[in-house]
Amino acid sequence: PFRSGSFDKALMAYFLDYAPSIEKALKEAKRVIKKGGSLVILLHKPNSVYMHQLEGVVLELEDLASNLRQWRSVGLWNNPYHIEGIEFRAGTKKEFDEKLESIGGRARYLRKIWERQERLFDTTEKTRRYFNSRGFKVEEILAPSAEVSNHKYYTGYAILLKNR
Repeated sequence: PFRSGSFDKALMAYFLDYAPSIEKALKEAKRVIKKGGSLVILLHKPNSVYMHQLEGVVLELEDLASNLRQWRSVGLWNNPYHIEGIEFRAGTKKEFDEKLESIGGRARYLRKIWERQERLFDTTEKTRRYFNSRGFKVEEILAPSAEVSNHKYYTGYAILLKNR
């Protein structure tokens, strides 16, 4: 680990979107950035194409897990299951259950990310309040103009913070 107050500036580029604990990540950033230092955070916009794609993946994984649980409940655990050209096959019930838990676990993790983005960062005011309440001062939230932000490839924004 770095010493406390080691950095004048730091960048978190789309890291908080996937961090298991945003709170821990921010506490560590606050610790290693000098008082008055800067932190730039890049986040995906909750209603961006990227987050909608993530939502689609979550729903597909949840549907797949549900279908596989139904197959297992009627004893079809050793039959191949085909989805969009991919074959899902397990040699034993244990392997089937492990694969099913892996799919279910991935779906739960991705859903948590997707819902967290919606809950914490869906408005500029919520975003500002969130970071200000964690010992940072929001200097600026940079987002493209409305014309650019409505473009299908616009996915994120930048938050400029000062460590208090």
